[in-house]
Amino acid sequence: MRAVNEELKVRGPRARLALVALFDHPNVQVRMQAARLSFAVAPAAARKCLQAIGDSRIPPQYLYARVALQFIDDGTAKLT
Repeated sequence: MRAVNEELKVRGPRARLALVALFDHPNVQVRMQAARLSFAVAPAAARKCLQAIGDSRIPPQYLYARVALQFIDDGTAKLT
């Protein structure tokens, strides 16, 4: 995932926006990573995706999604 994130940085915001299409993917891990990696360019849609994952109770992704939203809300961390 680190290599993917670095490649997305090189390719610019349009590459991250392309990940929004994955917010409806059947695999929850794919949805979570897409939301995490596109948060900087599509924060409202990514937040909605993370919230849905957090509400889903699908372990372990729902825990990550809840913590990620908490960190975003309290300023502890940013998803970029």
